[in-house]
Amino acid sequence: MTDEYDYRLDGPNAERIEEIPETKYFVAESSISQTDAEQLFTKEKAAIFKGFFKRPKPEEVVVKEIKKSFEPYVIIGGEYELRYLTERTYDIDLLDDTISVFILGEELIVPEKPSEEETEVEIKTPKKKGFFNGLFSKGEAAIKKGKPEIQLKGIEHVHVVKKIMEARNYKGQEVNPESLPSADLKPITKQFLTTEAKMVPSKYYDIDKLLAEVIKEYTTKPESVQRVLFEKLIITDKKILFFPVYWAEMIYKGKETKHVRLDCITKKIKAQKGSRYAPPPAIEATTQEVAPAPSADRCPGCGEVVSPDDKFCNNCGLKLH
Repeated sequence: MTDEYDYRLDGPNAERIEEIPETKYFVAESSISQTDAEQLFTKEKAAIFKGFFKRPKPEEVVVKEIKKSFEPYVIIGGEYELRYLTERTYDIDLLDDTISVFILGEELIVPEKPSEEETEVEIKTPKKKGFFNGLFSKGEAAIKKGKPEIQLKGIEHVHVVKKIMEARNYKGQEVNPESLPSADLKPITKQFLTTEAKMVPSKYYDIDKLLAEVIKEYTTKPESVQRVLFEKLIITDKKILFFPVYWAEMIYKGKETKHVRLDCITKKIKAQKGSRYAPPPAIEATTQEVAPAPSADRCPGCGEVVSPDDKFCNNCGLKLH
């Protein structure tokens, strides 16, 4: 690689090359219909309010409203490559009697050792006097000689490669891509956002904002960079995924209300808990009120208990550290 670049620190910096594709949109294929959703909500409505001292009857729970919605996830993937030069000084220890060093065809003369007078270091006596202190005359001060060394200035050629894989939920929080439901994805057009997914606020899938954050994070250079030889940012994945869900508002004995989520991929039904999932449009403000307070042993996204060693929440996939 030494012939590919010149090693002048005062040379010009290379301009960054960027390859960023257009945003692609995908929606997961739903495995249940509106009719299926109504039947599943009706079947599970009593269990939603069941507690240790509470055994609701099906007729005591009313399914007030069922809405279809979509939960977006933003994906950014690619690679960042950087080659740069930086100057460093190397301290090299030598054998005690070395007088010269031959490096890369050039002889370096080792500076003469300093005189003993210049290197004398008196060893201090202990603060606490011993029994025999003062009975004998002091000996000569011990002499500490510095070990010979030379300093070399060199220019390092550093090569950095960073893989990019970022997945964010509707709140902009980083999640583990493997935590997303496994589903068949089909491409959609931008028109989908103004028709079927019109209830999903655009702030939930602001991919340009995320891309700007990713570029800033990955392309921030170390302080040691003195000259950039090569810099390239390639984005291979820039996409938004929409996962269909059904939400139902359920009321127990006309007093207690819960918003219940039905995953159209896994067919699992869960009552709304914290802020793990994007809420239906009608209860967006409510979601912020019920979000659990972050703590050292609970996930700030869904409130589940987590281990200090966990990098992602096992329940919702949110990045913890």
